[in-house]
Amino acid sequence: MSAYYSKIGLLAILSLSSQCISFGQVKKDTLSLSLQEAISIAQDSSLEAFIMENNLIASYWQYKNYQAAKLPAIGLNTLPFTFNRNISQQFDITDNSFRYFETQNLNSYLQLSMTQNLPFSGGSLNLDSDVGRLVNFGDLENTQFSATQIRIALRQPLFAYNQFKWDKKLEPLRYQKAKLNYVQSAEQIALTVLNYFFDLANAELDMQIAETNMNNADTLYRIGEKRFAITAIKESELLNLKLEFLNNKTAFTQANNNYMRAAARLKSYLNLEPPKIISAGLSLEIPEIFISPEKALSVAQKNNPDFLDFQESVYQAESDVEKTKKDNRFSANLDASLGLNQRGDSFRKAYRNPLEQERLNVSIYFPIVDWGLAKGKYKLAQREMETTLISIKQKEIELEQEIIMTILEFNLKSEILQNSREAASVAKQAYEISKDRFIEGLINVNELVIQQQKRDNTRKNYMVELESFWRLYYQIRSLTLYDFYSETNLTELLSDRINKLKLD
Repeated sequence: MSAYYSKIGLLAILSLSSQCISFGQVKKDTLSLSLQEAISIAQDSSLEAFIMENNLIASYWQYKNYQAAKLPAIGLNTLPFTFNRNISQQFDITDNSFRYFETQNLNSYLQLSMTQNLPFSGGSLNLDSDVGRLVNFGDLENTQFSATQIRIALRQPLFAYNQFKWDKKLEPLRYQKAKLNYVQSAEQIALTVLNYFFDLANAELDMQIAETNMNNADTLYRIGEKRFAITAIKESELLNLKLEFLNNKTAFTQANNNYMRAAARLKSYLNLEPPKIISAGLSLEIPEIFISPEKALSVAQKNNPDFLDFQESVYQAESDVEKTKKDNRFSANLDASLGLNQRGDSFRKAYRNPLEQERLNVSIYFPIVDWGLAKGKYKLAQREMETTLISIKQKEIELEQEIIMTILEFNLKSEILQNSREAASVAKQAYEISKDRFIEGLINVNELVIQQQKRDNTRKNYMVELESFWRLYYQIRSLTLYDFYSETNLTELLSDRINKLKLD
C-alpha cells in the first residue's frame, strides 16, 4: 500500500482543537483502526472478500477447462460381460424357411481411445484400439475373438461454425477480465468500508461535539447561576442557559447511541470478534497528489475490466453473426477412418495377419425452401451486432468521461480541504472569543449559541470534505486499478493473491 500510510503512527480521532477526546466508559478497551487498516481487514475477512475469491476461482477453473479441451483426452471403455439367452426367429438356409432357435452367448468388449480436438478446423481426431470376445453356447458352441489393432478416425464438419476459433479469443479474455474484476472488487470493498468508517468517524465527531457542548453548557449555566444571584442576568437568560444544558445533555446521549450503532455496523462488516469497541483512527494528513487525466485514461484502458468487457461483447456479437450465417445454410460432414483388424478363434489369432479397415463417409445437407427463415436470422444477428457496437462505443465515452470528471474533481479537493480546515479554525477562535465575551456579560446566550453552531458546522463540513477526498481517491483507484501516489499498478498484487489462492 502507499507509503503515506506509514505516516499514520499514533492515530488520533479527527479534532480541530488540541484537546483529547474523552468519551468516558465508551473509550475503555477501544480498538482504534485507521481507514487503511479497516480496508485491509475487510479485503481479507469480509463476506464480499469471500465472494470475490470464489468468483476468481470459478473463472480460473473455467479457463482451465478451456485449456484442457485443447489437449488429448484418453479413455478406457469396457463392457466386462453381456449374457444373452433367448428364443429368436432366424432364417434357416438349409430349407429356405424361418425357424425359432434358442441362442445363448456371452460377449465382452474393451477399447482404449485417445481423442484430440482440432481447434484450427473444429473437427476431432480419434486414435483407438479394441478387442472383443464372443462365446456361443448350445449345439454350436464356439469362442471367437475380434481385434482392432489400431484405428485412426477423422470427424470434420465442412464450412461449419467453429466454436474453438471463438473460444480461443474469448476464454483468455474472460479469465483476464476475471482477474481484473478481482482487483476492482477489492477496491469496491474499500469504498464500502469507507462508508462505514466515516459513518463511525462522523458519529465520534458528533459525540465529541456533543460532549464538549454539554460541558460548556454546564459551565456556563453554573456561571449564570452566580450572576443571577447578584442580579447580573435576568431569570429568562438563566432558564435559557439551563435549557441549553439539558438539550446538549440529550444530544450527547443520542450521539453516544449513534456511535455505538456505527461502531457495531463497521465491526460486523469487518467480522471482528466481540466485545471489542472500535474507533475510527483518522489522520488529518492527506497525500499531495496531482493526477494527469491523460495518464489516468491510459492506465484505465489497460487495467479497467470494463474495457475488456466491451471487447468481449464485440467478439460475442461477431461470433453470433458467424454462427447464424453458417448454421442456416448448407452443411457437410466428413468422417474417415483407417485401421487394422482381424478375427480368430483365439486371442493370438485375432492379432495375426491383420486386414485393412477403411471407412469414408461424406454427408451434405442443402436447405431448399425455408421461407426466408435463415436470411431473417442472419439479418437479425447483424442488426444486433450493430446495436452492440454502438452501445459499446457510447459506454466507452461515458466511462472515459467519468474518469476525467472524477480526476478533475479530485485535483480540486486539496484546495477545498485547506479552505474548509481554515474555516473550522476561524470558527473555533470566534466561538472562544464569544464565550469570553459572554462570561464578561457583553453578549447574551443566543449570540453564544449561534457562534457555537457555526463552530460545530464548520467542523462537520471539514469531515464531509475529508470523506469526499478519500471517496474520490478510492473511486479513481477502482476506475484505473492504479495507485497514483506510489505510481504502481494494483494488478501487481494479483500474483500474491493468486499464489495465496493456489491458482496457476
